[in-house]
Amino acid sequence: MSSTGVLVLLRGPLEPDVVAGIDRSTAGLRVVRRCADVAEALAAADAGLGLLAVIETSAPGVDRTVVARLARSHVRTVLLADDDDLPRAAGLGGAAVVAATGGTVADRVVEALRAVGEEALAPSGPDPTLPTLPTAVRRPVPGQDAPPEPLAGRPGGGGLVAVWGTHGAPGRSTVAVNVATELARAGESTLLVDADTTAPALSQVLGVLDESAGLAAACRAASLGTLDPLALSRWCPVLEPRLRFCSGLTRADRWRELAPAALDVVWRVARELARWVVVDCAAGLGDDGPRGFGAPSRAAATQATLAAADVVLVVGSADPVGVRRLVHAWSELEDTAAESGAQRRVVMTKLRPGAAGPRPADAVTEALVRFAGVVPAALVPDDRAALDGALMAGLALAEHAPRSPARVALRDVALGLLPPDAASAVPREGRRRRAVALTPR
Repeated sequence: MSSTGVLVLLRGPLEPDVVAGIDRSTAGLRVVRRCADVAEALAAADAGLGLLAVIETSAPGVDRTVVARLARSHVRTVLLADDDDLPRAAGLGGAAVVAATGGTVADRVVEALRAVGEEALAPSGPDPTLPTLPTAVRRPVPGQDAPPEPLAGRPGGGGLVAVWGTHGAPGRSTVAVNVATELARAGESTLLVDADTTAPALSQVLGVLDESAGLAAACRAASLGTLDPLALSRWCPVLEPRLRFCSGLTRADRWRELAPAALDVVWRVARELARWVVVDCAAGLGDDGPRGFGAPSRAAATQATLAAADVVLVVGSADPVGVRRLVHAWSELEDTAAESGAQRRVVMTKLRPGAAGPRPADAVTEALVRFAGVVPAALVPDDRAALDGALMAGLALAEHAPRSPARVALRDVALGLLPPDAASAVPREGRRRRAVALTPR
């Protein structure tokens, strides 16, 4: 009879009892490695030595990222936790949690391993140790004039909007700030997040002189299993009614702090905190050069965000170079969007006759339809005076230049995310001052 290999990472007097209980069980289990630390457990999992693991949550370095890495190596984890650590253990993403108190700990660990092992061998059902991706309805075939279908992320709309696009500064941050602001002004609770791991800039765009990295703090809490909407709200101050902001990394070299396993939890909790979550992502999806085996990639945070998104706003600049980059980016996004089911909408910025001919809108649209098979959802005029003034003032266009054609175009992008009846009910409003600011400008 074949047996299922078990990796064990336990400390103290429980370790020999649990190991002996596993080896003498009739559940077809066998201890294949007694690990001294997290690194050894991960190495054993990568080597394919076992399919199950039992890990004590008090061991140094045990967090959600470790459990997720074990899952990527096809190892399901049973977590052993003290009574006061059970709530945190439940948030680490393990397949089962067992209390490390009482006289039958070894028997309960064996039973949990047996149940998890049987579930792993079941012919159907998603892997509970891996994040569950939200579903959404794809937009119509490019070239049709039908409006995008309403989002299926939540009844009546709502969801996670990833603002992604090409290299070359097409204006992703500008789109993210203004779409989030317009959603908030339409009466929707909105959370704006800076998840750019290459050039985080939303704090500067908004005039927020805050030295803390709110998203990194949220990821740390998520890794430890302690993140909930109340905790997340502490790192997401209110900028104006219905608009919260989660600041990004203070330095780009801190990108490893945004672990994909932690971001999966952050995005799930963010959906509970706000109806809409608008995330500014780094450009591109490509690899960032040679890495060691199992080492993270700088693009991993963007990939995790796109996989969790209900809508991806693909931003490019409306000039020959920008259109070429957009065509390549659209192709690069195909696999990621297909897996997540996210809607994709192209937003072309910096539209001006000097860069695209006397009829720039027609020229850009024709090029995108011809080479990418997509009709842009929005063409944003290059109102340089209004955009520069808003940047200098640290304000959204709705606050600084409400009649700017760029503001009108971005407002339409935001309202296009809402169900038709909700969008039509939004009144045209004028200037409104920000209710709360983090620091004086």
